[in-house]
Amino acid sequence: MTIYLNHAPVAMPDGATVADALAHEGIPAQGTAVAIGDRVIPRAQWSEYVLQDETYLTVIRAVCGG
Repeated sequence: MTIYLNHAPVAMPDGATVADALAHEGIPAQGTAVAIGDRVIPRAQWSEYVLQDETYLTVIRAVCGG
């Protein structure tokens, strides 16, 4: 299936979760927020939230610095 991570297509196997998608792309959980549509997905649900084909994920990373 194809999901979209910040509008970039990513091929994932059927049944992949939010946690799987982040791991596949090398995105650490620390300092990361994920939304699907207008809904933020709590980190505790990442390993349970099964993605569907054509799902759009918005991933936001916190950064330090000035």
